[in-house]
Amino acid sequence: MLPTATSQDPSHNSTIQILTLNKNRLQKSFDRWNVTYIVALVLTVLVVVLAGISQFQTINRARSLVAVQSKIERESDRLLRVELSGKDSQIAELNRKAGELNKIAGEALERAGKAEAHLAEANERTAIARREAAEANAQAKKFEAEIAGANVASKEAVAKVVGAEARIAEAREETEKLRNQNLALQERVLELQEKMAPRRLTAGQVSMVATGLAMFSGERLNMFVYTGDGEIIGIANDIIRALGEKPIGAGWTITVSTGQDLKRSVSGILVEIDSAGDDALRKAAEALVSELNKQRIETAGPIVGQWRRGGGTINDGTVSLNGPVDPSAHIKVTIGRKP
Repeated sequence: MLPTATSQDPSHNSTIQILTLNKNRLQKSFDRWNVTYIVALVLTVLVVVLAGISQFQTINRARSLVAVQSKIERESDRLLRVELSGKDSQIAELNRKAGELNKIAGEALERAGKAEAHLAEANERTAIARREAAEANAQAKKFEAEIAGANVASKEAVAKVVGAEARIAEAREETEKLRNQNLALQERVLELQEKMAPRRLTAGQVSMVATGLAMFSGERLNMFVYTGDGEIIGIANDIIRALGEKPIGAGWTITVSTGQDLKRSVSGILVEIDSAGDDALRKAAEALVSELNKQRIETAGPIVGQWRRGGGTINDGTVSLNGPVDPSAHIKVTIGRKP
C-alpha cells in the first residue's frame, strides 16, 4: 500500500509541489511555443504557396507584356516609316529654309560685327564728347561766375546809365532851351540886321519877282520915291529892274517921280489903286505886294488912294513932286523910308 500525502513528510510535500508547479509552467510554455511553431509553419507553407502562385502569374504576365511590347514596337516602327516617308520633302524644305536662315544669320552676324565696330567708335566718340562736355561744363561754370560778376557790374552800369540819361535829358532840355533862345536871338539879329541893312534885291530876287509878275505884263504903274535918302533910291532902282522891261523885268510900264509928301509919312512901301480900277487891276496890285513881301521887302496895300494926275515940278506946300506922272496908270507905288 502506497503511503498517502498526509502520511508523508511535510518537507517532501513542499518540494514536490514546487517541482509540479515548475513542470506545469514549463508545460504551458512548451504548449504555447509548439502552437506558435505550428502556426508559423502553416503560415510559411501559405507564403510559399502564394509565392509560387505569384511567381507563376508574374512569369505569365511578363510574357504577355513582352508580346504586347513587341507589337507596339513593330507598329511604332511602321508608323514612323510612314511618317518619315511623308516628311522627307518637308525635311528638305526645312533644310533649305535652315540654309537660308543660316545665311541670314551669317549676314546678321556680319552686320552685328560692323555694328559692334560702330558701337566701339560711338563709345569712343561718346567718351570724347563726355570729356568735352565736362570741359564745357567747367568753362560754363567759369562763364557763369564771370556773367554773375558782369551782371553786378551791369547793374551798376545801368544805374550809372540811368543817372547819366537823366543828366543827358536835363542837358538836352537845357540845350533845347539854349537852342530856342539862340534861334530867337538869331531871328532878332536878322531882324536887326535887316533893319540896319539897306533894303535891296539881289539879282536872284529880282528874277523871282519878275517871274511872279510876268503874267501881268503890260500893266502901267506910277512910282513916287522920297528924296534925300540913298537907301530909298537903291531899293527903288531894284524894284524898277524887277518890274521893268523884259527879259530882266516883268514887262510893266513904270513912270517915276521923286519928291516929298508932307501930308502923310509913308513907312516902307505902299501900293495904292484908284477907284477906277477893275478886278484885274486889283489882282495885279495884290500880286505885287505879295512878291515884294516874299523877298522880305515890307510892303503894304493895296489900298484905294487918290494922287495927282499932272506931272512936272509941283510944290504947293504939302507936296513937292519932280518928274512925270502917267495919267493912264491906276497903280501907284510909294517908296518911303525903311521902317
